[in-house]
Amino acid sequence: MIVWCYRDTMLENIGEIVMLLAAGFGAGLFVGTASGTAGSILIPSLTLLIGYATSDAIGTSLAVDCIIGMVAGAVYLKNRHVDVRPALLLVVAGLAGTLLGSRFTMYTPEAGLQVILGCFLVAVGVMLIRNGARKSIHVLSSRIQSRVFHGHKTAVYIALGFTVGLLSGFIGMGGGRMLALILIFVLGYQIHTAIGTSLILMFFIAGTGAASHAYNGDIVPGAVVVLGAAAGMGALLSSTFANRIDEDTLARVVGAVVLVLGVFLLVNLFM
Repeated sequence: MIVWCYRDTMLENIGEIVMLLAAGFGAGLFVGTASGTAGSILIPSLTLLIGYATSDAIGTSLAVDCIIGMVAGAVYLKNRHVDVRPALLLVVAGLAGTLLGSRFTMYTPEAGLQVILGCFLVAVGVMLIRNGARKSIHVLSSRIQSRVFHGHKTAVYIALGFTVGLLSGFIGMGGGRMLALILIFVLGYQIHTAIGTSLILMFFIAGTGAASHAYNGDIVPGAVVVLGAAAGMGALLSSTFANRIDEDTLARVVGAVVLVLGVFLLVNLFM
């Protein structure tokens, strides 16, 4: 029997390990294809299907996001679809936000975290189902007034990076999708370069959040090992064949799963 013990959380049966492998591989496939975050899949899976505390699920998810960012980001880097230099200011601000956000998690009631996560997942799921991946980007871009950014670029970069980091550390979302949108609509990146760069940036931002959560004791090392191995394989596969995968179809399938898990997370509060 395999047993990893940490903060009363144990991997002690084959069924749990199989669920972790499946969730990790699915998260790696999704994030490696078009950036995003493993948290939308892993956090509800860990809390609802396995019974982890929300704070532990958040810290564990951030650690897995870090692994995915490293693996998938390396593939995009090999294909010269990464340009980090113009985005360094986002990284610095994002790291600061992540450290602050991860401190808030430990002081937030469990029910409060579940409500925030549930609502966020429902919103993401509905958007992906209705619009797919590409149209979701177009819907968001139509609401962004780029003129606002031209005269205050430095301040905007700092504010956006800090906000992404804050959300990443607080609710466990590595920020890959938000970073990609910022790179596309604010910095004017091509979509492949935006995805590759956001994955590299996610490695640092999610890694900082994971380290902070680990310091607070909100992480499950055994789960990180199993999830990370599966997620790394999924990310390597999906990022390698990203141009051959129908991103919209995949996004809608994942959106349906995320929506259902978000609803279950909210319903679980009243059971």
